[in-house]
Amino acid sequence: MKHYFTSKDFADAVWTQNVVAGNVEVKGNIRELELRPNTNAAWTFIPIKSGTYELHCAIAGHTEAGMRGLITIQPSVVD
Repeated sequence: MKHYFTSKDFADAVWTQNVVAGNVEVKGNIRELELRPNTNAAWTFIPIKSGTYELHCAIAGHTEAGMRGLITIQPSVVD
């Protein structure tokens, strides 16, 4: 079964350098990744806005079943 983990506000708070999945490298504005079972992807990004962002599965009933979380970007600390 596939799942869609989405967090539009988080995607808006980072600058994506690239996403590498298999033999493919994607660059540009990334809003959503869909991964099929037994696959991997690496998302390299630079946080540009601190905050706490909701992450959830967009398939009906999955968020209610517990497929949700939070992503926190903490402000940088300058010494």
